[in-house]
Amino acid sequence: MAKVPNDYLISDGRNKYSVPYNLIGEKADIRVTKNTVEVYYHGNRVASHLRLQTLQRNPLVKPEHMPEAHKKYLPYNADDFKLWAMSVGSMTEQAVKSFLESGKAAEQGYKACACLTKLGDRYGKERLEAACARVLSFGTFPPYPQH
Repeated sequence: MAKVPNDYLISDGRNKYSVPYNLIGEKADIRVTKNTVEVYYHGNRVASHLRLQTLQRNPLVKPEHMPEAHKKYLPYNADDFKLWAMSVGSMTEQAVKSFLESGKAAEQGYKACACLTKLGDRYGKERLEAACARVLSFGTFPPYPQH
């Protein structure tokens, strides 16, 4: 039995697996066999994953376990953000690179990169490039820690 943490990931002792996000804070029963990780809530199976046989850096997450706010970042990828940044300018490229490299995984920078694309749409590429240059002139970027 385990309490589902805020990241809605449970562990088999080696790797992490998703459970439905609406179970955050709830106690669930976990059944681990050689090939399967299953999660039960009030006797009903709510998640089932093939058990990973080797240590993985990233958790095994099923999109249906994610809240809608998290699902919107699924289609993003680092290459798309880098290509977009190149179309804006070198300062924006550097900002995107910093966002993608600032966390333990590139995916942690996706939200910040998505925000940059929205700013570019709203204010134009020239203003975005100038803003990135100004921020980068102050030192390290991003100016806040990402966890």
